[in-house]
Amino acid sequence: MKKVVFLVFILGYSFMVMAQRDAPDLFRSYENNLQFIDNSPETNPFYLEAEGSPYINDKFKPAIIYPDNKPFLVRYNAKDDRIEVQLKEGKFLSLDNQKRDYGVVMKETGTVYQTLYSEGVKMAGYFIEVVNGKNVSVYKKQVKKFVEGKDASENYGVEKPPYFTDPENIFFVQLEPNGKIQELPKRKKSFIKLFKENEGAVKKYLSDHKINLSNESDIKKVITYINTLYS
Repeated sequence: MKKVVFLVFILGYSFMVMAQRDAPDLFRSYENNLQFIDNSPETNPFYLEAEGSPYINDKFKPAIIYPDNKPFLVRYNAKDDRIEVQLKEGKFLSLDNQKRDYGVVMKETGTVYQTLYSEGVKMAGYFIEVVNGKNVSVYKKQVKKFVEGKDASENYGVEKPPYFTDPENIFFVQLEPNGKIQELPKRKKSFIKLFKENEGAVKKYLSDHKINLSNESDIKKVITYINTLYS
């Protein structure tokens, strides 16, 4: 499950090779590994008039897709939790991660979208690693929601168009390698209870460092510290 270290190690070399390729070389089709998108946001009548976008980045960006170790142009659909791959102008597919485990490394940011397992059961969609600890690890999902519009009669005479929300990070914690993955509590009391053998130390760290459990950098700090508590 935790192959990110290996991905990062070979990332530099992969991107150097990819940079030497012409754009058409990125439009490769692996039909056995990819499936067509049904009812994509660009044709979905509910989405056509919506403000905003379901994507983290509207434009397709260079990435390496593993395990094939091939360059593609991709974008992440944060509304439907899927990776879309452009094969040529006007044609794009969606990775079928129900049949296969994928790691998608974005060239510009180094962000790695990956498939995860919770106690041996595949989790839906894609996660981004935040902390890869020897004992405790944290991941996040980037989420956007679609909000339907309202007619003037429903909104005191003011029409409200449909829209996509801004992206939100939802964090998940895994308390042991290959263990259960669960949503990270935002309340400090619930968070402390996750670490029964070290509740006192964790409580003191949260207080001393004024940790905000909704802030990614703070989450990194406290989880990195917690991993030092394990012998």
